[in-house]
Amino acid sequence: MKKYVIVLLCLCSLWACKNETQKLAKEMRHVIGQHVIIPDYAEAKVLGESVPIPDSLFKKANILVYTPPLFCTSCNLDCLEEWKTFMNELETVSQIGFVFIFKPKREKELTATLKEFNFDYPVIYDTKNEFIKKNPCISHPVFYVILLDENNCIRLTGNPVGNETLWKLYKQQIKTLLTEE
Repeated sequence: MKKYVIVLLCLCSLWACKNETQKLAKEMRHVIGQHVIIPDYAEAKVLGESVPIPDSLFKKANILVYTPPLFCTSCNLDCLEEWKTFMNELETVSQIGFVFIFKPKREKELTATLKEFNFDYPVIYDTKNEFIKKNPCISHPVFYVILLDENNCIRLTGNPVGNETLWKLYKQQIKTLLTEE
């Protein structure tokens, strides 16, 4: 009898996982091409110091990284070294922007972590949760890293950190975006 219960539970788990995967795939198809609204943030911060948001932050192709408050700040920022590597890899292409938007639980903790990693790139602190309010389509963690074209339309979604195949896909899409007229 125990074996039947275990088999039944496994089948239910597989079915639920398949349904979740199908649902996410449907959401992804819906999100591609959607216009992302970047709120009119007044400032960004570099190593905790307020700076005006540079016009050059948004370019012909942009990788937007959103970090919600539900993630542990220091845990989630462990990937900053890899983002710095990605940025350096694409540094020669001046038409690519990286936009980091954080909704911190605690601003001081975020600032301390950014300083610890010496992450000296402008970071937007979304203290009023404006980004998600204006972009409800970006509700699943799979959409927290997105490639945008110059019109802020989603071209690709998914976090390439730790996923070389996805990073190659990002680079291919960026190349396509930069050659489009």
